[in-house]
Amino acid sequence: MTIVQAIIIGLIYFLFRFTQLGLTFSAPFFFSPLPMSFCVGLVLGDVSTAVMVGAQLQLIYLGLVSPGGSAPSDVAIAAMVGTSVALTTGMAPEMAVVLAVPAGLIGRQLNVLAYTINVACTHLGDKYAEEGSIKGVIMSGALLPNISKLLLTIPLVIVVYFGPTVAEAAMEAIPQWLLNGFATIGSIMPALGFAIMLNVIGKKQLMPYFAVGFLAVQYLDIPILPLAIFGTVMAFLHLTFTGKIGENAKKIEMDEESLADEKHLLTKKDVTKSYLMWWTFAESTHNYERLLGHSFCMAMTPIIKKLYTTKEDISAALQRHMVFFNTESVWGSVVVGITVAMEEQRAMGANVPDSAINGIKTGLMGPFAGIGDTLSYGTLLPIILALFVPLAKAGNPISGIAPVLIFGFLSLFIGLWLFRFGYKFGSKSALTLLKSGMFESIITGASILGLLMIGGLVAEYVNVTTPLVITTGVGEYAIQDIFDSIIKGLLPLLTLGGVYAFINKVSKNYVVAILLLFIIGIVLGGLGIIA
Repeated sequence: MTIVQAIIIGLIYFLFRFTQLGLTFSAPFFFSPLPMSFCVGLVLGDVSTAVMVGAQLQLIYLGLVSPGGSAPSDVAIAAMVGTSVALTTGMAPEMAVVLAVPAGLIGRQLNVLAYTINVACTHLGDKYAEEGSIKGVIMSGALLPNISKLLLTIPLVIVVYFGPTVAEAAMEAIPQWLLNGFATIGSIMPALGFAIMLNVIGKKQLMPYFAVGFLAVQYLDIPILPLAIFGTVMAFLHLTFTGKIGENAKKIEMDEESLADEKHLLTKKDVTKSYLMWWTFAESTHNYERLLGHSFCMAMTPIIKKLYTTKEDISAALQRHMVFFNTESVWGSVVVGITVAMEEQRAMGANVPDSAINGIKTGLMGPFAGIGDTLSYGTLLPIILALFVPLAKAGNPISGIAPVLIFGFLSLFIGLWLFRFGYKFGSKSALTLLKSGMFESIITGASILGLLMIGGLVAEYVNVTTPLVITTGVGEYAIQDIFDSIIKGLLPLLTLGGVYAFINKVSKNYVVAILLLFIIGIVLGGLGIIA
């Protein structure tokens, strides 16, 4: 690897992870190893091997998103370190996991620094808001944070450049039993990603769908893509026969005739500009003090510029929207759209005080955050990525970019529709959506598909076996054959069940779960108990 290649890898991390511009397209890069591995492969000239490494890492991190849209590990750094080492040293993907996972845990501290920097930028935004400077608010939220965070990519460049040499020397000095333990880690770690997804979408009444997916792949050898099609049909039939689709569709019908004579100061173009500002910068100013507050204000700047002309009114509006705000940026777009409508009514003379606007924002941001995190990052993105894991395992380059495009465009248009819906119908729209049960139906359908997929993926990719043999006077009996006679894939199921029980009953700290699996893999693999 050359220093130029290491710098390019660092810049890719900066562009997709640190800036977080255009969240629906950048999110797959910082929540998913596969797209980042693809990028490293492009730089180092071996995309096929890169996506193979990415697939191994993807199984570990599938669904590893906590409430609030954060992850306890920087999976982008994990992917970049693991993939670059594997490509430059010839290390097997299963072994690259041993280096990638710790790198992701340590790399998470870079994000702590980034969010701290954003706090200072938001305070500068407050100053510009008081002055009534729209340009200043945008500059402090869109430009300054990213210039400062560019410096934070330097440690990654250093690790990527020197990492392969250090890793190669370390591997030569490690005894064989420990190498066996490291290889076992790669076999059991995917159980963590699947257990986390089960924790998010695994409602007890829907768990039979997991069993169907597992048995279908284990005994019928059904490929993942046909399983996904089958899961989609099953979800549709479930919702149809429970009567939820038709009932919920009727509940979201709005009285458009009553809106026909309403006056507007804003055009469709103005509303779209506001949404594009929200879509572009929703997470760029994320910080520990106000989370998405500064980004919300930037989204409102096209509206404020159109509605108000005096410095005093502009300043008051900017300060009104620089307050704390947090939601999921796609499904939470409806809250921003509602606020645009309320701001317009206020500008036309309606009695809409600051408390009413902030009350709506505060009251709605939580429910839509929960809905969005569950649908976007707990269900939709993992399902899309899971569909392409088999292609990635085979070294197909399309697996590295297709999930980004599918998730990106789908989320982009969902967010735009919700934004316009919120603006069009005002505060009534959110209440109507929440009361309709539409989101519940979507979550149920996605959960059915997700559970079928998880079941199939566990059968396919949690490759836990035992080489132990029982010797008697009659002969030798392989313990693995005994397990298979009970149920094929029993050990992978037990592994998944153990991890699932741990994160539900013992600790939801995923870092602890990762470290524990590392220890178990090294001990049991090193002793030759599992492989």
